[in-house]
Amino acid sequence: IDAAQKAWALAETLLSDERYDMLVFDEIGYMFKYGYLEVEPIIKALQNRPLMQSVIMTGRTMATGLQDIADTISIIQDERHAFRLGVKAQAGIEY
Repeated sequence: IDAAQKAWALAETLLSDERYDMLVFDEIGYMFKYGYLEVEPIIKALQNRPLMQSVIMTGRTMATGLQDIADTISIIQDERHAFRLGVKAQAGIEY
């Protein structure tokens, strides 16, 4: 939880910085699913970011509040996944 909150503190500063055209928050959906981050501060930061800034958030489960304000939602479904074949998560790939 502490690591998630520290990462979000950095992300929040990036969301207010016009030097960044695009930010990607990979697998952030899990931070809400497991209660590591609250949704409302993220919604507020997204709504107050520079207008030209694009934000991509990924994760299999995304908080409803974030879905409600999203411009685009894509659902990607795998046909086969290495985890189901017994391949464990690998440093530099999954984390």
